[in-house]
Amino acid sequence: QQVNDRLIEALKDEAVSIRLAAIDALSTVGDHSCIVALREALLDMETEVALSALDALRTLGGEQELRYLLAQENLPQFLRDAIELYLYND
Repeated sequence: QQVNDRLIEALKDEAVSIRLAAIDALSTVGDHSCIVALREALLDMETEVALSALDALRTLGGEQELRYLLAQENLPQFLRDAIELYLYND
């Protein structure tokens, strides 16, 4: 749990590369306790970080998570478009 906490904290690092590495690590660990933090990362100002977080959430939560995200009003349009591609082109 300590490792996950550090990785979640790294999602707020100023360096994009650190945030991306943290997302990748959280996705690999496969611990569903990080889903809330990854959802917050969807609102990152860097598109690459937000898309990486979306991919991690897809890995961890599957179609159910993607459908949940589509129902959120504050989700940016480019993420909605990516989710629709995942759902309807797989």
